[in-house]
Amino acid sequence: MEGRMIVRMRHGIGPILGLLLLASTAAALPQPTGRIGSYQYPTASSFGNLTAFYSDGSLLLAGLVPGGGGSDLLVARWTSTFTTATWAKTYDWMFMGDVPRGMAMNGDTAYIVGGSSTGKYLCRINSDGSLGWSTMPNVTGDVYDVAVDPTDSTIWVVGYDNAAPFMAVVLHYVDVGGTTCTQLGRYSFSYAAGADVQAYAIAVTSDRVWVGGTTYDVGPMVWKPWIAALNRTNPASIVLSNRTDDMIYRSVIYRLAAGQGHLFGWHIRDQGAGLAMAGRVVGVDMNDASFTQSPDFFGGTGPTLMGNYHCGLAFHPELPFLIAGGGGTLKGFNFDLTTAWSVTGVSPDSPAIGGVAVKGGLAYRVGVAFTAGGAAVEHANLSDYGFSSDMLQAAGTSHLIVAPNVLDLTAPDAEITFVVRPGLTGAGPFTLKVFDRTGNLLYSTDITLSAEGRAEVKWDGYMETGRRIGPGAYIAMLSGGSATKTERMPFVVKGRVQ
Repeated sequence: MEGRMIVRMRHGIGPILGLLLLASTAAALPQPTGRIGSYQYPTASSFGNLTAFYSDGSLLLAGLVPGGGGSDLLVARWTSTFTTATWAKTYDWMFMGDVPRGMAMNGDTAYIVGGSSTGKYLCRINSDGSLGWSTMPNVTGDVYDVAVDPTDSTIWVVGYDNAAPFMAVVLHYVDVGGTTCTQLGRYSFSYAAGADVQAYAIAVTSDRVWVGGTTYDVGPMVWKPWIAALNRTNPASIVLSNRTDDMIYRSVIYRLAAGQGHLFGWHIRDQGAGLAMAGRVVGVDMNDASFTQSPDFFGGTGPTLMGNYHCGLAFHPELPFLIAGGGGTLKGFNFDLTTAWSVTGVSPDSPAIGGVAVKGGLAYRVGVAFTAGGAAVEHANLSDYGFSSDMLQAAGTSHLIVAPNVLDLTAPDAEITFVVRPGLTGAGPFTLKVFDRTGNLLYSTDITLSAEGRAEVKWDGYMETGRRIGPGAYIAMLSGGSATKTERMPFVVKGRVQ
């Protein structure tokens, strides 16, 4: 396969993928603190599929551009200010559709999978844009996603065989010196004997390989979403699995993201003849694979080929929330999926979101690769946002807010703010307490509400013993009156005491 590959350099901007860097712009939230750039690409038939951040804040984009005999894979690295393409390269494997479907980062190295049943690829893209190696994954159908093992940096790929017995396939590779790869294993599996199983998403934790997709139920003639966990050190058997009843035409877990002790999936629901689709986020219990689902937050027509449907799902690298994107809609979610805030403004052209990435701490950025409208007119914007305004929205109906929810110990005078919203009933007294994750009480203070029912407490992190707390995760709890133990919010302490 390597001998058939052609590389073409494209300097400057060129027909780069659609990208939007943004964060919460719901009406209740402030506008962005700074707009850095805006671009529009009128080239038709180019599609934004995937995006990720490098460690220095620059952006990796992967997508599809017109090429000889079909379409080509385009990868480009933009500076963190989103003003210059450091490099842009096109790779042509001479397939009719080199569409990239999955991308995973290991440091500043990217692994990308894509193609179709007529030809598919797994490739390593170095930080300078050069190709480390490429290989053709051993499945008869399509490949859809790739993940890097957090324990040993090996590579896991998922797809399926499109011939009997129609099974999901997981492939395991090791990157050998950045110049070649070796397949360590090939594992195929099904939900039940004779079932047609298609796999679209993969995520790897320290002990398990999680796979998401769909299985066909012959009785009601519908496709149902499926999650499976494989033993990471012995992937030949399924450890956990769950298939959710969803009586619509086609229902798919299309993306998976694992991090911060949580697993989430992107659930696409195709509602029948008109191919009207809806999207929701699924929280997966990592002990029994049971589902907790958000309400549908995306609804529309979108792309009609479910196998090529674009969406994105990403954790914030430090803070307890994730961003999901589908159709032309982006949402931020707390881990309980009960509260969400809008992240809007991708494009006025009902775009197909292909990938989402999050970078930064309190002042964070969200990167989105997308395709806008049938003419594939691309837009790109960059804005910076602070996290504190989102916490006001994400707190939902809770009376207690921690905004911002990070205390940075590197600043001797740094404080964290606890806000009590109006609405508490009862005479009190009201108390704010801080606990560590094992339940030890570290700090307690009485609260006096204003005439409007508000209160604000600033805390510098010093415990009642006189010592300052160390880095880690903590819980603030409000009690008294109508407040209960459910009136609690997490926050993070980082850095070292100076």
